[in-house]
Amino acid sequence: ARAEQEASVKKEESLLDGILSVFDPNETTKSGKKLPKSYLKAARDVVKNLREALQKDPAKEEQKFREAANTAKDSIREYLTKWKNSKEVQEQSSYQVLGKALRQLGSFYLKSGPTAVMPDDIKSEILQNLSNAETDL
Repeated sequence: ARAEQEASVKKEESLLDGILSVFDPNETTKSGKKLPKSYLKAARDVVKNLREALQKDPAKEEQKFREAANTAKDSIREYLTKWKNSKEVQEQSSYQVLGKALRQLGSFYLKSGPTAVMPDDIKSEILQNLSNAETDL
């Protein structure tokens, strides 16, 4: 009877934890850090959408590439609007690595123009940085 009572209490505690987590503005990441849910969502969207855009071949599927690039651009804009220079997350490695990937992307298009085809070595570097950022999200 005591074991059943303890199991019932644990079940109630886990249910309460689940309910409270919905209202908690923070989320624990895979790496065990507690970060704002809105930051994690924005950063994950950038990683996902930018990766999809970089993996499209503009020469073979230009329309799909443009759509993916526009989605990535919107995600990046939203992320930067809220989180650029945010003291809340700027010390996080995901923030720093994602920033590096975005600087590489911006630097390439600034030098080469908005319609330039990105070389594989730059694309690989950016994709690697996206993977590194994703590990901490």
